[in-house]
Amino acid sequence: MKQPHYLRDEFEPHEIVCYWIAAERLSTKWEVFFKLLLLSGLRTDTLINSTQADVDEGGLTLNLGRRERPKPLFEPYGEKRELALSTGMVELLGRLDRKEAPHLHIFSFVSGQDQSHLYRQTRMIRMLMRAVCAERFRGRTVQRWGLSKIRRTLRFWLMRRRGLEPNDFNVKALAAALGETWPTAQDLEAWQHEILKHVGGPCDQVR
Repeated sequence: MKQPHYLRDEFEPHEIVCYWIAAERLSTKWEVFFKLLLLSGLRTDTLINSTQADVDEGGLTLNLGRRERPKPLFEPYGEKRELALSTGMVELLGRLDRKEAPHLHIFSFVSGQDQSHLYRQTRMIRMLMRAVCAERFRGRTVQRWGLSKIRRTLRFWLMRRRGLEPNDFNVKALAAALGETWPTAQDLEAWQHEILKHVGGPCDQVR
């Protein structure tokens, strides 16, 4: 029986490695952006619309306000208003040339009506992933993917961490389980450790 599409929509371990290394071959600001997508599991538009005032580095949280709207599936961030920042996320944010004005978007180079830059950089990281795969994983391939696959990779990992293997064909039950899956600070540190373990670098540093 053919698997439902949503059950296959996550990166394989070797694809996570390719994604991480490919991000490092982009400019610093885009490297930070794509790595934060993977580390946080946030939707692209949520990360794009985050402002300087949303970051509480003292409390190690990102204030999501009302931007993370509840969705029926794969969107467990609906009710929470803050996301814990892992050590890697804090380190990445520190690498950006962030201005002091609190109303400014952290990723002002992506925000706005014209997101052609995001489109081009997404195409670039896909190409770089294929190149990394050819270098490090001969005989393996990188499947076609969209930006939603980045956050769903974390969603499925969270499910498994909670003992919920994502092979349930009852979509409503799966959606209910995902709706209760909100990542804690410990979850996100463990996820960062998992990524860096695959990449082969120090598990307490994002580089």
